[in-house]
Amino acid sequence: MSNYKTKLKEIKGFAFDVDGVFTDGQVLVMPDGDMLRSHNAKDGFGLRWAILRKYPVGIITGAYSESVRKRFEGIGVEPENIYLKSRDKLPDFHNFCKKNGITPKEVVFVGDDVPDIPLLKACGLAVCPSDAVQEVKDVCDYVSLYPGGRGCVRDIIEQVLKIQGKWEFDAELYEGTYGNGKSKKGSGKMTIGGILSGRRIILGSASPRRRELLAGLGVDFAVDTGNTFEEIAPEGLPYSDYPEFMAKGKSYGFHRELQDDEILITADTMVLCSDEIMGKPADRDDAIRMIRKLCNNTHSVLTGVCIRSLEKEMCFTASTEVTFGDLSDEEIEYYIDTYKPYDKAGSYGVQEWIGYAGIKRIEGSFFNVVGLPVHLLYTNLKEFLK
Repeated sequence: MSNYKTKLKEIKGFAFDVDGVFTDGQVLVMPDGDMLRSHNAKDGFGLRWAILRKYPVGIITGAYSESVRKRFEGIGVEPENIYLKSRDKLPDFHNFCKKNGITPKEVVFVGDDVPDIPLLKACGLAVCPSDAVQEVKDVCDYVSLYPGGRGCVRDIIEQVLKIQGKWEFDAELYEGTYGNGKSKKGSGKMTIGGILSGRRIILGSASPRRRELLAGLGVDFAVDTGNTFEEIAPEGLPYSDYPEFMAKGKSYGFHRELQDDEILITADTMVLCSDEIMGKPADRDDAIRMIRKLCNNTHSVLTGVCIRSLEKEMCFTASTEVTFGDLSDEEIEYYIDTYKPYDKAGSYGVQEWIGYAGIKRIEGSFFNVVGLPVHLLYTNLKEFLK
């Protein structure tokens, strides 16, 4: 891998896998079967900058999802250069090269798993994220210092453009157009009736599920999790008030003062079952205990949300009732050991296997159980912006 930099000057195009490259490999399965993925904003900027600098960009993935297509078309990738549901990626790679008048040896390809190996062997510069499988690392010219979904795309694009003298930022070029000739008006991003124009949304949450759900509303936002709030509720506070109290505390515990054009969104989700607040499980035994308690029982999922700018704030709580059926000890242990839900309140993710096999009924917002009541957020955000 020591000589990979000698190839950077010869690169004329980029091609990428999606899952495990632009994302950390996790997908959120929606009730309609679509799969949402969390993308890194820095990767998005790098990709857009390469397009604006007239580098052909190809997306070659075995995934098929309209959200994938919309994401990359929104950045500026030409529709004919997006290959979804690609079962044999190599012919699609050669087709991409032919369409764009470049040779395979003039293309960087970034992949992370075994199906990508034929392309990695055929391209001019083979790259993978730091958490790629070992078989892929063995054939790559360069293993990024960044994992999938955390900047590996930006890493290699920046290196290529810098060595070719095309990395310097040009604000007029960046703001004026996407690489496919569409103006910003055609980017597909919502302005909520024009009210959001000129306002910057900040999501103060590290949750990948909340990032996916907010992205589903079609608004641009940045993630900033810097916070000094100590999550301790005052004695005597009713359980029903916990989530909103925590969301507001996170908002005012934000690590810096908001700017005039910024709107901060913070949230907190609580699972309440038979007067027990179920947070994240301490260990495997605690996770099993929680799921057993949820079985043949109905519990509440409450999410508090705070929307705040310099001038005002708006807080609200959404509540959803979730009823579990019966699960055997073997099924509970299968779920815990396979999905390891140690980062989830109540020790379960409704979008995972247990949601299909264990949940009998949901009364209220499904997305609230995932982590963010997006319909209520959207409605309140419009009101907030008036």
